[in-house]
Amino acid sequence: MDADDVPAVQYSTGRMTRTQAETVEKWRKRLQEDRPLPGVERKGEALRLLGLDDRPPASSSDVLAAAVVDLLRAGVEEMEVARYSYRTRVQVKMAGESSRDDLPRFSPVSFYLAGQWAARYEALREAAAVEHYRRYAEVQEEAEQRFPSIEQAQQRVLWFEAELAKRRIPPRFYRVSGGIIARMAIDRWRRRGVDRVIKAAVEYAVDAHEQPHRARSDMQRLREQ
Repeated sequence: MDADDVPAVQYSTGRMTRTQAETVEKWRKRLQEDRPLPGVERKGEALRLLGLDDRPPASSSDVLAAAVVDLLRAGVEEMEVARYSYRTRVQVKMAGESSRDDLPRFSPVSFYLAGQWAARYEALREAAAVEHYRRYAEVQEEAEQRFPSIEQAQQRVLWFEAELAKRRIPPRFYRVSGGIIARMAIDRWRRRGVDRVIKAAVEYAVDAHEQPHRARSDMQRLREQ
């Protein structure tokens, strides 16, 4: 099967923080504006009579996919994904007990990632889990070598926990959910100019779709949990 024929894979961002939700909302709003991107000519009256307007030819799915693709192209360390995954899992648990804005409590958003990029996405998720385990086991082995006797058990545990913190290795293993890398990509593009973001989404849409996508007119504002 040719790389271009690999079907797209659907993902969800999972619940987002207020900042992430507001960032996605800002991108969605620009997609619905009947205004061309910089450097793009306005549609003439004849084309408007045919139902075409100056909204960017991309969807919110394309924006998220473009952000993810840019992150994958730039590269991200496996342990950064593992750390982000652990922090997110802790924050999700806290969200049920706190109203803090930096906790994930806003509605998730789904998106489709072109097949070849989905393969890289999945490879990074797996590599992050493997690297986390490798580093954790490395520290565990060193702790056992430093404090091998039963009498040194407490020292071994204390050193092990302190060393994990020192090396920024998460103390627990959690599955890297499908939305982790997407939320990392949203964070990375948060301060990027909106038109620049939408331009990248349009370019992604051209490569990923046979027919241009558009922002849906019935998109609902992202809501708090």
